[in-house]
Amino acid sequence: MPDHFHWLFVLGPRLALGRVLAKFKTHTGKLLNVAGADWQRDFFEHRLRESESEEGYGFYIYMNPYRARLIAIGAPWPGWHCPRSDRFSFSSMLDSKGSPPPQWLELPVDERLHVGA
Repeated sequence: MPDHFHWLFVLGPRLALGRVLAKFKTHTGKLLNVAGADWQRDFFEHRLRESESEEGYGFYIYMNPYRARLIAIGAPWPGWHCPRSDRFSFSSMLDSKGSPPPQWLELPVDERLHVGA
C-alpha cells in the first residue's frame, strides 16, 4: 500500500508491541528518509483474539493491494512475505506466479478487519 502497511506476526515474550514497532521504525526509517519519506508518529494495532481468524487477517492483508487496484490480477505481489508457505491455506490456491484467482476480488470483505479505520 502506498501510505500504510500491514504486518501480521506473533509477538514474543521479550518485547512489548510498542517497543517492537519503535525498533522497526528506527531501522527502516533511514531507508525511508533516503526516499524523502518518514513514519507517522502513531500506529494502529490489533491483537487477534482466540475467536478471530489468523487466516482471515492474512487473506485480507494479501488481497489489500489487489482490491485497491495497485497490483493487477495475474501479477505477483512483490511486497508479500510469508516465511512459511503453509501458514495460510489460501497460499495453495495461488497461481504459479503467486497471483490470486480473479474471482477473489468479488469476495466480500469482512469489515471487522479494517483496523484503525
